[in-house]
Amino acid sequence: MKPVYVLGRTRGALSHLVTQELASLPEQPSVPRIVYLLRSDRELRSFLNHDSTLTIRDYSLSRAVDVSQVQLMSACAPPQYDSGELAHIESMMCSFKKPRDVTELQRYKGCFTKESSLLLLDGDKSFSDSLRKLVWRDKFTRPQLYQCLSDIRTWSSTNFESGVVGDGSLRVAKIPRDLKDLDSYEYDLGANLSQEGELIDMLSRTRRLNTTFMKYTDFVHVQYEHMIVKTAIGAYTALFDCTNGELLKMKHTPTLLKNLINECLKVIATADPAAFRAPNSRVVLDSDRILDVAVTMMKMMNKESTLLRRQVALWNNTELTNTTGYFTYHARQHKVHCLHLNMIHKILEAKTSLASLRYQKVSYDDTF
Repeated sequence: MKPVYVLGRTRGALSHLVTQELASLPEQPSVPRIVYLLRSDRELRSFLNHDSTLTIRDYSLSRAVDVSQVQLMSACAPPQYDSGELAHIESMMCSFKKPRDVTELQRYKGCFTKESSLLLLDGDKSFSDSLRKLVWRDKFTRPQLYQCLSDIRTWSSTNFESGVVGDGSLRVAKIPRDLKDLDSYEYDLGANLSQEGELIDMLSRTRRLNTTFMKYTDFVHVQYEHMIVKTAIGAYTALFDCTNGELLKMKHTPTLLKNLINECLKVIATADPAAFRAPNSRVVLDSDRILDVAVTMMKMMNKESTLLRRQVALWNNTELTNTTGYFTYHARQHKVHCLHLNMIHKILEAKTSLASLRYQKVSYDDTF
């Protein structure tokens, strides 16, 4: 068994859970063949002072909390042979705070070949887009990319300690090397697990993750739906500083949401036309259907609010960049007129600057 490298975070709940699940597989030795990579010497010292241990508290049981811990090897630099030559990385998982942070992979780039496997634990398309644009523009030398979508409810409590509750699943797809090759969109990852690397095989055998494998064409549709819904709901909850339930009861909410949904779909159709070429794309990426999904979500989580609202109030523009910012960027790049998206994005940028003027500080909320 070759080691799996995890470019993790001190507070990265999903990466902690997936790492622990891989470390719990029966074939793992007492010290799992997993190397937890930290961003700096300071983070590495913090991990070592934490006994090199990740802790997961599972609150799914009604009367007891199931606490599990795993001790891992760790480093804060690319692996090397005794000769000083960079060692080969066959498998890596990574998680980032914001899309531009994928440039942290530059220092490990020399360890990868095109046969390596790299799994992005961040589900938004902006992360895979940024990785292809900022780190591996050459599709022929790029490692094989995979990405996952998770509906497992996780959160970080303190450094290297996270919580999880309820059931959920991890949906994984293989990202085509060439996004213009429509045949590769239909590649059935689940039917070809034996042809994939060791990391994908390990994910298929974990207990807690309920991993399913998707064709990329289905994956990208779910991915866009998720981004559109959180952009539309997040933008207005942040703008009006309200909960999902309050937004649902306001006047004109369906019209307001529909305006943003239509503009997001217009951007996707221009920037990524391949997403609309699948046989069922016009059904899945339909504005009325996505509006129904958004309304259903607000009803189910009516007492909660959005990450975008919380971050805007704390002058943290991470989620803003990854929602309205993602679509307005591609609208500019492809000259798509999006009146509502552009206006709301500018208002929310102004609102974050107002929070800055009031509190005179930057807050990077990394607990959700």
